[in-house]
Amino acid sequence: MRVKPPAPLLLIVLLSLSSLTPGPQSAEAAPSFTADPHPSITITGDLAFGDLFSGVRTGSGTAADPYVISDWHIHKTRPWGIRLIDTEAHVLLQDLFFHGAAGTITRYNDCFPPVINCDLSSAIWLDRAKNVTVRDVHIVLDDWGLFLSGAERITIEDLRLGPGGLVAGGLRIGVHLEATTNVTMRRVTATSTNWPLAMAEAADTTLEDSTFTRGQVALGVGDHTTRTTLRGNTFTSTPVWAFGIQDDLLIVDNTFNGGTVGLGSGGYPGTSFPGLHVCGNTFTAHRTALEIPRGDTVTIAGNTFDRNKDGVRVAASVDGPLIVSENRVTRSTGHGLDLRVATQSVKENHLHDNAKGHILAATGTDAVDNWWGDPSGPSGIGAGSGDALDDHGLGALYSPWLSAPPTPSVSCP
Repeated sequence: MRVKPPAPLLLIVLLSLSSLTPGPQSAEAAPSFTADPHPSITITGDLAFGDLFSGVRTGSGTAADPYVISDWHIHKTRPWGIRLIDTEAHVLLQDLFFHGAAGTITRYNDCFPPVINCDLSSAIWLDRAKNVTVRDVHIVLDDWGLFLSGAERITIEDLRLGPGGLVAGGLRIGVHLEATTNVTMRRVTATSTNWPLAMAEAADTTLEDSTFTRGQVALGVGDHTTRTTLRGNTFTSTPVWAFGIQDDLLIVDNTFNGGTVGLGSGGYPGTSFPGLHVCGNTFTAHRTALEIPRGDTVTIAGNTFDRNKDGVRVAASVDGPLIVSENRVTRSTGHGLDLRVATQSVKENHLHDNAKGHILAATGTDAVDNWWGDPSGPSGIGAGSGDALDDHGLGALYSPWLSAPPTPSVSCP
């Protein structure tokens, strides 16, 4: 049980700040826990955790006994609600509620160069901080929710973002990672947030078991990110754009529902996916479910693509090898597969009821052992009654084919 230390001076100061008195809150924008009012908190270096206005309830800063900053309703008196600068002590930020911004909202593009010297309007700013856990935090109506710049060993759990959105003057970016290392996010919920997540130059990032609804732009995995894993998340009307150079991007067991694209580049030039692995996901009702413009060593395995306009599009500029195996691609109103990689293997897929069939436009594509929706094999260049196959005259190898739908046995990493 947390002990709230007596702080009469703090309470007097807070009560004297009439501008910080919270106004009426809607039921949706109220904290779900008892929270005392507190002005903005800035902590520079580990010694500052002992300051009167640090907001620390308890703890000694060790891994076993972290500093606990909790049960506060932060009324911002600075551009940020809580900012930790150059700290290494173990810290738990828990049961915090942020509503509203102080002063002029700072646009991200105004913060270069460098970002770390710009006073960003944010709820929580981890500025070269290490060993921080953020848990059970609710943020509405701010420019940035969480901004992490140069932060390391960060865990974010049960974070609620929104409702917001630019139209309502709300969250521009939910969580922004810039030059971070080893960040794990679990059970994040974002509603009507412009960019629910954006990252650049981030290494060893994991997002899992989270829900994103009506992202006004996209969830953005930006340039020069390495070893990023998205696992077990649900994206509803929220495209995932991975742009720039992506090394070892792992997309596993996610659900993508509706929108222009499920996973793609957003049309950004120079995007490349070296080491992309898309496994065990479900893509439903997109204009293009999966779009890969460039990269090498791409694996698409064990996914379900259903009721999209186009299922999977992989451009000829992907160097390969491309492996497409054990996927279920059905009921596309356009093409199910549109693959143009020079070295590609397409095997043991369930391909059925795709209006425009499939394009396998590479010399000698290995496309044996697929189910084309009919025991007689593919139509198009084939003589069967199944989905149509078009190889652009490049000699795709499609025989033998499966006479019945395959049973997927793929094991995702």
